[in-house]
Order: sequence, then structure tokens, then C-alpha cells
Amino acid sequence: HPDPNWSGLMSYDDEHPGIGYAYPTAYNALAVMGANTTGVTNMLNMLGSCSNMMRICPFDTSSVTNMYSMFHDCQALKKIPPMDTSHVTTMDYMFDTCTRITSIPPMDTSNVTSMYAMFDSCIKLKNIPLLDTSNVTTMEWMFANCPKLKTIPLLDTSKVTSMLKMF
Repeated sequence: HPDPNWSGLMSYDDEHPGIGYAYPTAYNALAVMGANTTGVTNMLNMLGSCSNMMRICPFDTSSVTNMYSMFHDCQALKKIPPMDTSHVTTMDYMFDTCTRITSIPPMDTSNVTSMYAMFDSCIKLKNIPLLDTSNVTTMEWMFANCPKLKTIPLLDTSKVTSMLKMF
């Protein structure tokens, strides 16, 4: 690793040594935080637009309530680590344009109220786990532009007020 501040949370592309990350704002934020995310409640756009990042090691998300755009446009990312999402209320754009992921780990989504464009343009996404959507009100664009997604577990849509372009 060229910079020890990345160890534990991020890893460089092992197949192409020397490839860095395209967006220094994400790099600087993580260099300040290091791998200790204990107590962080807002991960809005935390890793968004890290288009060359291929892997993420597990990190503490047990206090997070906002994961808006957290992995947005992480186009090289192939696998999402398990995360504690039990306090999260917002997952808008969370995996939007993650074009290489094929599946999502199980997540506790029982407190989530908005999943706007959560999986939009995940063109290789094949399956998703069962999601507790009993409190979700917005599912607009949730699965839009996901051509490989063949089946979706039954979703509770009893509180949903908008499904505009959901598929």
C-alpha cells in the first residue's frame, strides 16, 4: 500500500499495482477517519465515485442512520462487505451505478423509509436478499436499469407512496 491510512478499510487494485483512486475528496476523508468508523452516524457519499476501488474491508456501521449515495458510482467494486444497517433510515442511491456487483449481502432494513434509486443501474446485479420494506415510503427508480435482475423477493409496499419508474 502506498499510503498506510488506507489499510484496513480500503485496498488498492492488486492486479494493477500503482492504480490510485480517482477522487481525492473520498481519499482525504478516509485518511482523516482511518479505519475507525465507530460512532459515525452519517456516511452520505462516503465512498461515492470511487470508480477504481475494487474491494472494501468490513468496517463499523452500527451507529449509521444515513447511507445516502454511500457506494454511488463505485464501478469497479465487485463485493459489498456485511454491514450493520439496523439504524439506517435512508438508503437513497446507495448502490446506484455499481456496475460490477452481482449480489448484495443481507441487510436489516426495518428502519429504512426511503430506497430511492437504491440499485439503479446495477447492470450486473442478479439477486438481492429479502429486504424488510415495511417502513419504506419511496421506491422510485429502485431497480431501474437492472437488466440481469431476474427475481426480487416479495416486498412489503403497504406504506409506499411512490413507485415511479421502480423497474
